[in-house]
Order: sequence, then C-alpha cells, then structure tokens
Amino acid sequence: MAVTIKEIAEKTGVSRGTIDRVLHGRGSVNAGTAELVMKTAEEMGYKPNRVGRALAARKKQYRIGVIITSGNTQLEDGVKAVENLAGDYGASIDIYHLEEVSPEKQAELIEKLAERDHFVVLQPIDDALVRSALKRAYDKGICCITVGTDIDGIEKICHVGPDHEKSGAAAAGIVGLIRGNSASVGIITGKTVTTEDKKKAESFKKVLEERYRGASVEVSYKADNAADEAYSDTMHMLEGYSNINTLYVIGGGIEGICRAAKA
Repeated sequence: MAVTIKEIAEKTGVSRGTIDRVLHGRGSVNAGTAELVMKTAEEMGYKPNRVGRALAARKKQYRIGVIITSGNTQLEDGVKAVENLAGDYGASIDIYHLEEVSPEKQAELIEKLAERDHFVVLQPIDDALVRSALKRAYDKGICCITVGTDIDGIEKICHVGPDHEKSGAAAAGIVGLIRGNSASVGIITGKTVTTEDKKKAESFKKVLEERYRGASVEVSYKADNAADEAYSDTMHMLEGYSNINTLYVIGGGIEGICRAAKA
C-alpha cells in the first residue's frame, strides 16, 4: 500500500502542509525539518503520485508521447481515434515512430520524448537499455504506461494489455476448431521476441498439441514488422516448410505476411 503524507505527518509530528511543501519543493521550510521529512519519507518508501501531480497542473497543458512500433497499426489507429479528444482534457499527443525495432532506437526515442512530454506510452522492448532510458525518464517526472507488452523492473502507472497465456490458448482453440488434428502451424513473431511473445507461443503450442494429438507446431519464425520485409521472411519460411497449413502471427508485419500466405 502506498505511503501517504498523512502517515509521514503522524510519524514525524510535522504538519501535512509542511510535508507537502517539502516533498513538492514549494515554499520555505526549516532545513532541519526538511531533512527529517525527506529522511522519513525515504525510510517509509514514499513515492510521489506523479499522475496526480501532472493532472493537477491544469495551467500547463500536458503532453502524451506515444512510441509506435512500425507495423503496429492497431495502436496507431487507437491513438488517432482519441487524438482529437485529448484536447478536451488539456492534453496533446505526440507520436514517435520506431522504424527500426531495436533496444538502441527505442531508448533514443524515450530520451527524446523525455525532453518535452509528461507521459510516455509504449510497447517496451525487454532490454536493459530500454529499462535505463525509462528510469531516467521517470527520474525527470515522466509517467509511463505500457501497452501490449510489459517488462519488469520499471516504474509505471499501469499496463494495458491481454493475458498472454490465455491469448495463446484461445488461438490454439480456434486453430483446433478449424484444422483439428491436421493443423501444421508456423508461428511468426517479430524480429525482437518479447517475454509476452514467448508466453503466447508456449501456451499456443502446449494447448494445441495436448488437445489435438495430430496437430503440431512446425517452426517458430521471426519476421520483420515492415510489410515488404515480412513478406520476404514469410515466403522464405513457407518454402522451407511446405507442409504448413496455418499461420499464428504474434508480431507485426500483418500485411506482408498475409500477402505471402495468399501467394
């Protein structure tokens, strides 16, 4: 449970108003009192409510930076759908496109975003570089929301996304209903495989092969998020595994993958 200003006041005997000034850097407070408050807050594990502080700053329009991975049309469509509504809440949305799916490039965008935005919304890559960039953004007061995929070891408001194991199991059930024991599946992930991708793939394979004894996952293949590259990657996979009759796509590059499946 989050530590409150009231609890710090009870612990130190300092008024809540004074504690609020110390924690938020407002007004003048005796140096000894300020030191006591800061030390107690740290010992009690107090963390400022960054969302509340950002939303309370009504006189300053706040900016939401959204990092969209190339090929993630669902997220881009969703952001565009609410972009006009953001102004009603005193917000504006900045979209940053991650053309190359790599930890280095995503970390660079996070650093860029942290110079102008108050919030970052992204599908994080599970990598130390990304964690470090998000930590530095958090230290600057940037609030983080992860969508679709999540990573451990970062401070964030929340994660918005599905239960990935159930998602994989549901996909296996659908494939089983359509193909039954004859399902021969190629799993296609992005070039960078996330923890969530692994959960989906493992759950899919387990449920499919347990429920449908003749069904199998032939290969797990990595395809680019860009449509043309995804087409080439998928064609290469299908040429090597001619018995595949079903594709389970976890990553991006849907347009290119579908073109290859129809070819």
